[in-house]
Amino acid sequence: ACCRSAKALDRHAAHLCVLAKDCDSEEFTTLVMALCKEADIPLLFAQTREELGELVGLAKTDKEGNVKGKIQKCSVAVVTEWGEESRELHKLKEYLQK
Repeated sequence: ACCRSAKALDRHAAHLCVLAKDCDSEEFTTLVMALCKEADIPLLFAQTREELGELVGLAKTDKEGNVKGKIQKCSVAVVTEWGEESRELHKLKEYLQK
């Protein structure tokens, strides 16, 4: 996933990048930050790799949406397609423009 994210950033194909603050590779963190800056891609930070894993759906949840079991950790995630328009997406885009 890290390589695919870096490739999307390098191709300027990402709309947004989220990087975990506790990424265990300083070189990778530096690379991602530089690619985002070069391509003017908004960069947000998740507190932990576990939190980012949960945000991108790498955790099993019950019917109520509560995490059950182990969450797969994730160092970086990129958005290459916004998907369907929604109120939430509109709010996110407004936030990113600030």
